[in-house]
Amino acid sequence: MIIHGRRRMAGGLAVAVLAGSLHLTAFTAAAQHMSYRGTLHDRAMDPKYNRDLNPKYNRSLNPDYNRQINPGYNRDLDPRYNRSLNPEFTRSLNPRYERLLNPVRNTPLNPIRNKGINPLRSAWTGYYVFDLEARLTGLAAEAGGREVLNLFDPAGMWTGFAVQAGEQGYNLFDMDAAWSGYLRPDGGGGYNLFGLEGTWRGYLR
Repeated sequence: MIIHGRRRMAGGLAVAVLAGSLHLTAFTAAAQHMSYRGTLHDRAMDPKYNRDLNPKYNRSLNPDYNRQINPGYNRDLDPRYNRSLNPEFTRSLNPRYERLLNPVRNTPLNPIRNKGINPLRSAWTGYYVFDLEARLTGLAAEAGGREVLNLFDPAGMWTGFAVQAGEQGYNLFDMDAAWSGYLRPDGGGGYNLFGLEGTWRGYLR
């Protein structure tokens, strides 16, 4: 009976894992389907088709040409020099230490647990993150205010966060608060995503 019970439990666990996997797959697929911002369905918002939003053509958006938006030249935007932007020194901006910003500890910030910020619903007001081929790579949602964005993978798992750098956009950090890149406004309500070396890697819509 005990062995039989274990088999039933193991079977139930397998079903639960499968159900969870199917839920995440549905979540990702639905998010992809609804993520019309920046896709081929709306070329005016896609920097591949709208050169005004494309840092390859619009130099004001390109940190290689516009040093004001490049933290390599503008130390006010560099968290290594500006501690007010550095979540290791300004812990009120770090979701690892600030419970109100943490989507694991603060359920209203979690798109899996909070249907109000879940992209399966039309009420989603966050950003979709795309690579340069317009493939959905993640989600971004305000953490109770514009100062911090939480970053999620397409299935809604928390992967990092972004700290606002004044009007110039955001600095990106991984889960260990290591600086990993930055976001700069594209003039169209979204952001272009750059690696630390200044290479354009994607965009937010």
